[in-house]
Amino acid sequence: MKSKIMSLVLLFALGACVKKVPGTLEVTETVSLRGKDGLVNLQPGTYFSTLKLKKSKKVTLELQNGKKQKVIFTVPKGTTIPRSYGEMRLTSAEVGQPYDVTAKVQTLSSSSEIRHTTETCSRSVVRDVCTFRPGPIRTQCHVDRYGRRICREVRAPSVRVCNPVSRIVYGTRNVAYRITGRTTEFTFTLFDEASQAPLANFKGTEFNSNRDIVSYGVCRVGPSVIFP
Repeated sequence: MKSKIMSLVLLFALGACVKKVPGTLEVTETVSLRGKDGLVNLQPGTYFSTLKLKKSKKVTLELQNGKKQKVIFTVPKGTTIPRSYGEMRLTSAEVGQPYDVTAKVQTLSSSSEIRHTTETCSRSVVRDVCTFRPGPIRTQCHVDRYGRRICREVRAPSVRVCNPVSRIVYGTRNVAYRITGRTTEFTFTLFDEASQAPLANFKGTEFNSNRDIVSYGVCRVGPSVIFP
């Protein structure tokens, strides 16, 4: 088989960190891989595993085979590992393993109906902050029936005094939103170099969801007058 990529389309740019994809490796024929700590012999069966796509141009398959075992597949210089969409095929010489490999990645997007909720909000407003101040003390006098002048001190009613003050106030607002999801499926297959028969197939899925805001309502706050 030619030592070139047969198909490499719509590739996602490499991220700055390692992408870890949990999944299972279905082995249909006995395979023997070059592991980090020696040969890794796998009998037909299902193995829990994790596929790691690294920035350093290599793919690591971590297997739970009684103990954790690591198998590294190198990626030729100039080849970009698909992260979101794409497909590539490499020979055993290119990946440094006894088998040819294919890697296929596809991403499906989904979106919910518009949903509604309320949330707290805040804004700066100018409000009248009011206090009650005692009224002045006045002297009230009157003459009783015996002709005597009688006086007493009487306090006038309290006076409300208001001044505009800028404050942060809290309230609620309506929010319309959708839940959007991205499901990325990873397939990594090992082929016999001579017959090109598939021998083992890794499948893993990565799911991410986000709340996308459609619209915000007005931030509703309380009365315009505050009494401390």
